[in-house]
Parts: sequence; structure tokens; C-alpha cells
Amino acid sequence: NVVMLDIGDSGCVYFDPVEIHRTGNPKLDKDMFALSYSFTVGIFKTLVGQKILDRRDWAEVIVKGGVTDFYQDIGADRFDSKTWIKTKNRTLFDVFDYIKNFEPDNPNEEFKADRELVVSALEGYLGEDNRLSGRFKKRVSIDSIKDAKLVINSFGMKGRSEQTVDAVDMALM
Repeated sequence: NVVMLDIGDSGCVYFDPVEIHRTGNPKLDKDMFALSYSFTVGIFKTLVGQKILDRRDWAEVIVKGGVTDFYQDIGADRFDSKTWIKTKNRTLFDVFDYIKNFEPDNPNEEFKADRELVVSALEGYLGEDNRLSGRFKKRVSIDSIKDAKLVINSFGMKGRSEQTVDAVDMALM
């Protein structure tokens, strides 16, 4: 049994970090919520792009706020691993909906402009038009990875130089 992960623009096979998994090992499980949260935020920040994150004050707040709101709204509690089952079958697409709708207590015009930029950057990867045909179309389950005899991470770089690869693609790899 072989599992191939290829988040490159031709492979579109990925592991989604949104779902929180219990291992049964207390030493590992204590960090699983934080790992899922961190990896989910990391993917979104990568997709938004460093230029937007560096130049727009609200960009990182919007990403982290949307991810936090998602986990809170579905009832997944960082300190109660019994609630993590509520993340089952949840994906980056679900979190994207929260990012699109994130709003602080007192939004100003700068926030609204920044949210528009963040959502626009993410739309190309996670928007309705890309859910079945885009880079995140084939989700691989943790069970298939766990049960595999071999897991291959293909970076979609065959025949490509670093100069011909988009910065977001490089960061995702």
C-alpha cells in the first residue's frame, strides 16, 4: 500500500491538517490541537503570500482569527480531546469560509480592504471554482497514511528549475 502526496499544481493530492487526530499516546495527544491549528494557519498564510502578510496590518489577524473562530464555533476545545471528533471530515475549505467572514469587534476601512485582499488571494486556491479541480482536490486521510507501507512526497519539480516555480508553490513544498 503506497500513498503519494503531491501538492504541486499537477498532482493535487494533499493531507489536510484541519482534522485533529487522537493517537492514544498522552504525550503526543497533548500537542495535537496545537499542531493542527499551527499547520492550518501555516497553509493559509502561505497561500495568502508573504507580500500581503508583510504589507497589510490585518492580514495575519484575519487568517488566525478565522482559524480560531472555526475551531471555537464547531466546539473543538484545545484542552478537551473528546471534542476533537467535531473536526472529523472538516477541511481547509470549511476554514476558508470562516476566514471570509471573520470580523473583529470594531472593523475599520483598512480591515475591510485587507480582508478583501486576503480572501482574493485565497479564492484562487480554495474558491468554489477550485474545489473539484484545484490544488486541494484530492484529500488523503490520516488512516491511509498511517496504514501505508510507503508514503511518497512528490514535489512536482520534475523538469522544473527553482526559478520557474511560484513562491507559494515553493513554500507549500
